[in-house]
Amino acid sequence: MITLATTGIAFKAWLVAGVIISVHIVDSNILLPFIVGSRVRINALVTLIGIVVGELLWGVVGMFLSIPMLAIAKIIFDHIQPLKHWGLLLGHETKSRFNRKKAAA
Repeated sequence: MITLATTGIAFKAWLVAGVIISVHIVDSNILLPFIVGSRVRINALVTLIGIVVGELLWGVVGMFLSIPMLAIAKIIFDHIQPLKHWGLLLGHETKSRFNRKKAAA
């Protein structure tokens, strides 16, 4: 809508909308599952809440830093026994190399 209001050309507005939609599709269906999803499985609702809280606390920088901070917190919670329930609340429990060694023993 901003492109349409500033340029007045409908083609440019459709072009911007198409680029935004295609980048979102590539990011959410290809990049995110392979990069983030294979390592840390964070719940989508927790991610959204984390981004909003990060923005409220630190602005745009907080939005970018909230997901890595949630991932670090989830990894810590998954490896400390009294905090495992918080790790499950943040997302699916991942099988780490430590869990595989215990299962093999």
